[in-house]
Amino acid sequence: MVEKYVTDKEYETYFSSLNGLRGRIVGELTIKSGMNILDVATGYGFFALEIVERGKDLKITGIDITKSNVENSKKNIKKRNFGEQIEVKQ
Repeated sequence: MVEKYVTDKEYETYFSSLNGLRGRIVGELTIKSGMNILDVATGYGFFALEIVERGKDLKITGIDITKSNVENSKKNIKKRNFGEQIEVKQ
């Protein structure tokens, strides 16, 4: 088994090096219109954004214990105009 750790600086671009892994994972989820979804350890909010971009009428709550992750996820969500659908809490 190989473990890889990334720095905060590398985190934002790390998943792009995995050839669409995040999208493939989200594609395997059974997501139905109107669902409320809890994203535990949301990090920078990228999985929540990937889910909500699937065009469903969804409400996602992301939680994370790290203040900087919560702040970064809120910035990413605001940048992509999904503030009405995704809420992030610490």
